[in-house]
Amino acid sequence: MEEMDFTHSSRESWSLLRKLGAAKETWKEHKVTPNAISNIIFKSSNIKPSKLEKRNIKHDFKEVLSSCIEKSESMENFGREEVKAALKLVKSGKAAGVDGILPDFLKFLGSKGKAWLTNLFSAVKNNNVLPKLWRETKVIAILKPGKPGNDPKSYRPIALLSVVYKLFERVLQTRIIEQIEKNLPKEQAGFRRGRSCGEQVLSMVTHIENGFQSKLKSGAVFIDLTCAYDTVWKRGLLLKLAKILKCKTSIRLIDNMLSDRKFKVHINGKESKYKYLQNGLPQGSVLSPVLFNVYTSDFVNTTLRKFMYADDVGLVAQADSFEKLEEILNENLSIIHKYLGIKLDRTLTFKQHLEGIKNKLKTRNNIISKLAGTSWGCRANILRTSALALVYSTAEYCAPVWQRSVHTSKVDVELNNTMRIISGCVRTTKLQWLPVLSNMAPPELLRYAATIRLLQQLQNSTNLPIFNDINKAPHKRLKSRHPIWDTQNTTINQEDMWKKSWKDENVVNSSLINDPTQRVPGFELPRAIWSDLNRIRTEQGKCKFLLHKWKMADSPLCECGQVQTIKHIVESCPRTKYEGGITELHKGGSEAQDWLRNLEVQL
Repeated sequence: MEEMDFTHSSRESWSLLRKLGAAKETWKEHKVTPNAISNIIFKSSNIKPSKLEKRNIKHDFKEVLSSCIEKSESMENFGREEVKAALKLVKSGKAAGVDGILPDFLKFLGSKGKAWLTNLFSAVKNNNVLPKLWRETKVIAILKPGKPGNDPKSYRPIALLSVVYKLFERVLQTRIIEQIEKNLPKEQAGFRRGRSCGEQVLSMVTHIENGFQSKLKSGAVFIDLTCAYDTVWKRGLLLKLAKILKCKTSIRLIDNMLSDRKFKVHINGKESKYKYLQNGLPQGSVLSPVLFNVYTSDFVNTTLRKFMYADDVGLVAQADSFEKLEEILNENLSIIHKYLGIKLDRTLTFKQHLEGIKNKLKTRNNIISKLAGTSWGCRANILRTSALALVYSTAEYCAPVWQRSVHTSKVDVELNNTMRIISGCVRTTKLQWLPVLSNMAPPELLRYAATIRLLQQLQNSTNLPIFNDINKAPHKRLKSRHPIWDTQNTTINQEDMWKKSWKDENVVNSSLINDPTQRVPGFELPRAIWSDLNRIRTEQGKCKFLLHKWKMADSPLCECGQVQTIKHIVESCPRTKYEGGITELHKGGSEAQDWLRNLEVQL
């Protein structure tokens, strides 16, 4: 366990974490063939518009293309600096495509190699000829959790494209993204710079909250498009692109990039026959999210307020009666809806959503606990990194949306358990100590800081609907409601709040810590020493006094005849006394470490 390290290469560490969290099931090979899965993918892309639609699009496309210029500035030859900038965004450790070229090969190219890539990309653009391997996709089929293995629809296709092709896409995207962004609706937040899931869910929740304050009832319909990328009609997409880019060269190039694409499915060491995609956007492509936004940019106009994030669409209507809502939505609303992973109940209490998060965190804490023990296990820095990735990433998702719910304690209980695992503290330890010893801000401060950051970001987004929703919100009808726009003291710093809170709480031995935001001494110590040191700092451990209090010992007395508290063990007992007491022991020096190693009392 002690060799687990995220510092240089985290691949082995993540592999271990995945194994710890994997379900223990007996492996059996399912009879699903690669060809059966490839047929599902092929059918999704085999879109057949009506003859009238084909005729209309063909006519409109020809007309729009005739008004486009031959070559815009965005289609000039690529520069070496553009390729260098794109290479910085390439992630190491990813799988190779059919050409076998790993991203690490490209990232470590010298100046000549980068110059060659630049010339290659310019030649591809100018000649509109793509290397054959750029059109091929290697699809790895992975069984979805809890799905029957004998059903081809139960498999998630993971597409692996040529890394060089994806780099070319990234360079091309940099050229056209600004022009595309200007033509996307403000309601679409998916895969756009400065936009996020949290902002979009918050926008919907704020709209509903404002409706409540205005004595209006809100009704919503949630749409999640199935096989969204696979069902994009190429000819319709090119028409929309032509209207935006107004450049024949760029349209011909993208048309070529989306044409004659073939794929092969791999599963259990077997592979399917090649199949050609009729339509759709290639999964795993850098450009696909941007092109999908273009394709959905003219989403049908409605009288409802739209909230879009890629292929997730929420439509919200408001009226003064449920009867009118039924007329608008054409169906009754369910008790609970889910939008971008957030469960929205009728009164926006988020109770069910937070209960769901709690259960997820409990499962992930079980994984973290496997890495730790009171006398063995990973060091605190490894546990902290693992917890941030597995536990806190889930706990903080869209936190500004629900951070004022009265049910946040459901999440905090599990986060406190996470910090106990990291610090090695017992359950009776004062909660204020846990964030200090784990070097993590208190959960409520993390959520508050995330809310402040999002509010400050939105104050600069005057063109978004949520800006008016927050700044022109109606007066509150009920004091019990706590909408996000009621947040005060937006200028207070998270660290300053933590320092003030620590000072005001005045917990036992708080004088040891001048700044709670800084790591305490001993963070890199072996697990056994680290756990004992923290139990001494907090004066909560397996001393006779506490064991007797917990009804786990017959007497609270030490062998010396005095009541055996943690403080007595360190500062008074003639058998174990440490010179300098808890204050010196807290510093975690070499003498303190030797004393802790030789301490006979098991704390």
